Amino acid sequence: MKRPLLVGGLGVIPSDLMFLACSLLWAIASLLGEAKLKWNSGFWPLAIYFAALALSAAFSVDPKVSGFKLATQAYLMGIAVLTYQLVQTADDLRRLFLACIGGAAIVGIMGVATVTLFPFFGWHSFLAWPLHHFGTLPPGPYPRIELTFEYPAMMANYLALALMLVILARRLGWIGRRPSLLLGGAILVTAFFALTPGFGGLLFMLAIWVWHRNRGSRSGGAALIAAGGLAVLEVAVASVTPILHRTAPFLIHVPGLETPLAPAVRLLVWIDAGRNFLAHPILGRGIGIEAAAVSYASPEGNYGIVADAHNVFLSLASQSGIVGLLAMTLLIAFAVRQAMRGKDVAFGLGLAFLSGLVVQGLVGSFEDTRHLWLAYGLMLAAAKLEHQGKLEIQVS
Repeated sequence: MKRPLLVGGLGVIPSDLMFLACSLLWAIASLLGEAKLKWNSGFWPLAIYFAALALSAAFSVDPKVSGFKLATQAYLMGIAVLTYQLVQTADDLRRLFLACIGGAAIVGIMGVATVTLFPFFGWHSFLAWPLHHFGTLPPGPYPRIELTFEYPAMMANYLALALMLVILARRLGWIGRRPSLLLGGAILVTAFFALTPGFGGLLFMLAIWVWHRNRGSRSGGAALIAAGGLAVLEVAVASVTPILHRTAPFLIHVPGLETPLAPAVRLLVWIDAGRNFLAHPILGRGIGIEAAAVSYASPEGNYGIVADAHNVFLSLASQSGIVGLLAMTLLIAFAVRQAMRGKDVAFGLGLAFLSGLVVQGLVGSFEDTRHLWLAYGLMLAAAKLEHQGKLEIQVS
C-alpha cells in the first residue's frame, strides 16, 4: 500500500489491523469453546520454515532487527493458518473469493481508467498519483502504473492471484461469463502497464493453466513449452538493459549485436546478494537485514542504493542461508504436491501461489507478500473441500 498508517512511528497497513482484529476474535471464540484449531499437514512446512527463520534471527548480525522481522513472519504465516480455520464450507470459500475479486475489480477499473486518460492528461496532472516513475525503463510518453500499491511489481503479483480467482469463480459458477471476461481483461491490461518483468510470471501461470486443462493434447504440450520459455524470457529481460548506465561495473557483449548491453540493476543486486550468501552460507546475515547494497543511476538520472535482492531465493539465501533455502524448498515442494493432487480449484490456487512466489520470485522478493500467504491457506482449504466432494465445477 502506498501510504500506510503511522502507528508508533511504524508504517501499518489497515488490512493488517483488520487481520489482527480477526485473529483476536477467533482466539476469543476458541477460548469460549466456539472455535477449535483445525490442523492441516500443510502447517508442517510452515512450522519448519518459521523455525529456520527463527534460527537465522538468533544468530543475526543485528538481533533486534531480526527479532522484529521474525514477528512479521509469524504474522504472515498466520494469515494462511487463519484462512484455513475460517474457510470450512464451499459458501465460505465463495464469499472470500467474491470479496477478493471485488477488491481486484476496483484495482482493474482504476488501471484501465488511468491508461485510457493518460493520453489526454499525461504525467503532470491528477494522474501522477496512480503512476509510478520509470525506474530502470527509458523515460517516455507512456504510463507505468502502480495505483494503490507501493510499486508496480507488487501490483502485478497481486493481480496474477486475482486473475486466477476470477478464472476459478467462473468455473465454479460463482460469477457470470460476461463479468469474468470484463474483469479478466481489466486485470490483464492493468498488470501489463505495470511494465515489470513479473508480468511474464502471470503469463506463465496462464500457460500452465492451459496445460492443466488440456493435459495429453498438443495444445497442452505447447502451453507447457510456452510456460518454460516465458520463465526464461522473464529472467533475461530482467538481467540486462540496452541503456549503458554510468553505474554499470561491466558490459555484456552478445555475439551478433553491435552495441553491448549493460547489467540491469536486478543482475547487480543478484550478484551482491550472492556474495553476502557466500560470506554467511549456513544461517545468513539474519532475517530483516538488507540483502544487498548496490549503487545505481536510473535512466532518469536518479541515483540511489538498491538494497532489495529482487529474487526470493537470493533474498532468503542472503538473510537465512542454506537453512532458510532448504525450508522454503520444502514448502514449495509441498505446494507443488498439493496442487498436482488437487482438482481444478486446489490446482489453480496452488498454481497462483507458486507462480507468484517462485516464478515471479525470480525477479522480485515476494516472500513477504500477504496475498500469497492467503493463497496458500486457500489452497489447503480448497483441497480439503474437493476431497470431501463439496466443490463442484459448474462450467466446463
